[in-house]
Amino acid sequence: MDTDTVTKNEHGTLTLEMSIVLPIFIFMFLFIFGMFNIIIAQNMITHALVQSTMSVSLDPFLLERSELIGETATEISSGLSDVLLQFIAIPSRDSEYFASNSDWYKFYPDDTKVIKERFCAYFAGGSERDADTKLSDLGIENGIDGIDFTVNVSNKIMSATIEYELNLPFNFFEVGKIPIKQTIKQRLWLK
Repeated sequence: MDTDTVTKNEHGTLTLEMSIVLPIFIFMFLFIFGMFNIIIAQNMITHALVQSTMSVSLDPFLLERSELIGETATEISSGLSDVLLQFIAIPSRDSEYFASNSDWYKFYPDDTKVIKERFCAYFAGGSERDADTKLSDLGIENGIDGIDFTVNVSNKIMSATIEYELNLPFNFFEVGKIPIKQTIKQRLWLK
């Protein structure tokens, strides 16, 4: 055999090996990239939900504490305590979504408006439109409208549950959407 024949056979073998290995490598790279996107989306949503429930759990304390101080104190100290409590309650004073002045936990234990607004506040700064855009970019089906919020209050424990579907970035095998359900429990600061 001459050397030209051996070299041509080796090139053919390399081409065959690359045509088998390269698609597998690309598939694995895209799979890992997709998993990172799923982890990032879940982490961002979980963080916003945890912050929301922690913030909402302080609403009863701040509301009842400000009412208690207002009833027993003089008019000057009452005004000062209300200002102080509002300053503590609202991390970003340019958004009303970081604190609630209503006693939703007494009359509407299953009301999801407060937790949804607080979720949008922590996820995107308070704007529901910005939260919708960010959630859609993360692959959440239907954005903020695709998230089902459920809030239950029982024995001073608030349970906030969200359910949503996450679109896969690369849907090779027509797997579809991943249904995700997350629940956070937080103790309400009630007397």
